[in-house]
Amino acid sequence: MAVSFVFKLIILALGFVVKAIIVIAKDVTKRKLTEHELIIEMKNLQEQIKISEQRYKSLFDYHSDAVYSLDLSGKFTSANGVCETLSGYNPQELLDKNFSELIHEEDLAETIRIFYLTIQDGGSQQNNRFRLKRKNGDSIHLDTTTIPIIVGGQTVGMYGIAKDITEQIKNQEIIQHLAFHDYLTGLPNRNMLESLLANEMITVEKVAILFIDLDRFKIINDTLGHSMGDLLLKRVAERLKDSLAEKDLIFRQGGDEFIVILNDSDRDRAGAAANQILEALSTPFKLNTTEVYISPSIGISLAQEDGETVATLIKHADFAMYQAKKAGKKTYRFYSCIKYEGDFDPLTMELELHKALKHDELFLHYQPKVNLQTGKMFGAEALLRWNHSKRGMVSPERFIPVAEESGLIIPIGEWVLRQACSQNKKWQENGLPPIVISVNLSARQFSHASIVATVEKILGETGLEPHYLELEITESMTFDIEHTISTLHELKKLGVLISIDDFGTGFSSLNYLKQFPVDTLKIDQSFVRELSHNHDVTIVKTIISMAHHLQLKVVAEGIETREQLVFLQQHDCDEGQGYFFSKPLSAEEFNKVWTRIERLVV
Repeated sequence: MAVSFVFKLIILALGFVVKAIIVIAKDVTKRKLTEHELIIEMKNLQEQIKISEQRYKSLFDYHSDAVYSLDLSGKFTSANGVCETLSGYNPQELLDKNFSELIHEEDLAETIRIFYLTIQDGGSQQNNRFRLKRKNGDSIHLDTTTIPIIVGGQTVGMYGIAKDITEQIKNQEIIQHLAFHDYLTGLPNRNMLESLLANEMITVEKVAILFIDLDRFKIINDTLGHSMGDLLLKRVAERLKDSLAEKDLIFRQGGDEFIVILNDSDRDRAGAAANQILEALSTPFKLNTTEVYISPSIGISLAQEDGETVATLIKHADFAMYQAKKAGKKTYRFYSCIKYEGDFDPLTMELELHKALKHDELFLHYQPKVNLQTGKMFGAEALLRWNHSKRGMVSPERFIPVAEESGLIIPIGEWVLRQACSQNKKWQENGLPPIVISVNLSARQFSHASIVATVEKILGETGLEPHYLELEITESMTFDIEHTISTLHELKKLGVLISIDDFGTGFSSLNYLKQFPVDTLKIDQSFVRELSHNHDVTIVKTIISMAHHLQLKVVAEGIETREQLVFLQQHDCDEGQGYFFSKPLSAEEFNKVWTRIERLVV
């Protein structure tokens, strides 16, 4: 071990003659070691600082995100290479700029606020999103994190890390657009409408609602194919945009339904807009090489007159559109012009129908069906009636459309089916000759997924044999050919009879009619009523002849005179019903007409 000493010499002079030397020594080994260690530690610290600086520079220069620093005035004091990539300015150009020069005007106020939150006394980390103006004039979206630079307890600037999220924002915008716009037409969709209503972004004041449904669209879609149907919907959307003002809102409700919201509108402007739409959509559409014709049915509701909320106005416009279809299509109807019994509007009627089911206000009448050659009664049609506790009898023409639109027709229709089957079984048990009970199915019932199961369940519960039940569907319900054929075959497997009601008033193809497993065609009463006209005579004779060639029976509705009866007998019509034989009767009255009706025919 090395030892270090420090010597001090003391000379004692006695008359300038040196007699002795005193030596004093001190060990400084530890001090020398400490100094050496300090030198080594200083070198190590300097090396570590150098390494840290290199690491920081590497992190700063090669970070995948933009890293920069600002002084207290907001001027750049450093910027890495990614800052140049994102902004288009090289680091030296950035050092001559204040950050505010690069911020999109709409985002500037918020970004300045975040800057001061970062550098103020006791500042803290902040997050922000803004649009950066690039050197070439483009804008990109940045997500930033900022932290204060504190030296000696004082904030002297801030560091920032920025990530380019432009693609992320674009993807979010695409998703947002798809969620609130119809993928086919590009129009705002039902989600957008509900969102605007929920956020009260559409006010009811001076608003008119147009509910538009395309007439015959289903026929075109089924005949020409869905791709052509989609193309037609695109063309319809384009014409709607062209026929309305920019301030008006157009939504695709779904399927072939559209909703238009007219701002600052009154009755005159709403009527004018409806006429413009009628004209625009009634002009033929050229779809590739095919020319097709459609027309719209439009329902209109007006603020102040027809409802206090936009949601109510839409519902009323929807109902008015249904009335336009009943009026012959290719027209429009104002909700306020639809006449009701007293103040029995559709919304009130819907609420009352709910109660009617619970309070036994609904009941059935039965209209006899007669063999026109023998006079024998072979069946009866069950007809729904409503005796309101306060308003008295309500016309089926008024409440059945409301039940159909609201969906109440499903439980009501099931009740009718069960009641009719049960009554027919009671007549048989009371000794009356077996007859076929006919029950009308609404379009909504027929298209319901559970219709076959419902019929089967009710037949089982009531004990009625299937061949004593006839289900009547209207010709207009057969537009969805595949569904119609499938459902009819399933019903036929149960053993029930099938009849097409109001034949001759729809658009069914005779080719499809051959595929339907039906038993009977019913001639609409409008043709029977006008048998004095040659045109209607020809139609009735043709329907009877065609049905017989297809091995189908024919029933004539609305027979009111002997002349009509004789004509139908002469042309071999199989069966008939109408006021000439009997009006619709209660179950009790029905028992008394058997022999009387037979005498009317023979």
